[in-house]
Amino acid sequence: MSVKKEVLIKLHRTKRKIFREVEKELSKSRRKRASVNVEKIYRMLKNNEKAVVPGKVIGALSPMLVSQNKKNVSIIANSFSKKAQSSLIANGIDAKTYDELSLEELKNLKTGLRLIK
Repeated sequence: MSVKKEVLIKLHRTKRKIFREVEKELSKSRRKRASVNVEKIYRMLKNNEKAVVPGKVIGALSPMLVSQNKKNVSIIANSFSKKAQSSLIANGIDAKTYDELSLEELKNLKTGLRLIK
């Protein structure tokens, strides 16, 4: 799946360093893009943080990990595997793609962002 040109333009127009880096990563070929496991993301994030993934989120999140340390996190990525999407929804974690976010929403994301590749 190639990245839509509108998404790259939207990320470029935010004029934020983190999204410019994401734009650069998404411009690479699909083989060179990051694919990150959901559990790795969940372990790396602190409470009230948002993960920005320049690629695909894969894997499943174990309910035991979530029950041990409940966090209020959300994940923004280019795409999600079906298994990752269903496990995130089941555990109440907000997961959105760059397509779903508007330019204004991306500009308003100011604090608590962490780039994970």
